[in-house]
Amino acid sequence: MKYNIRIAIYIRLSKPDADGKIQEESNSISMQRILIRKYIESHFTSFQIMEYQDDGFSGTDFARVR
Repeated sequence: MKYNIRIAIYIRLSKPDADGKIQEESNSISMQRILIRKYIESHFTSFQIMEYQDDGFSGTDFARVR
């Protein structure tokens, strides 16, 4: 049985990249996206993913107001 499910994922920078290189996206965000999508793909057959992210604002910093 297939379901058409909409799944929202929220990805937040856990810590800044240690290498200091300027990139389009942090390694933390990229890895979270890979892990979350693999989990979703292993548990659902028909889905639409809506992605939200805070790249550049670490979860270790409470001053995340833009």
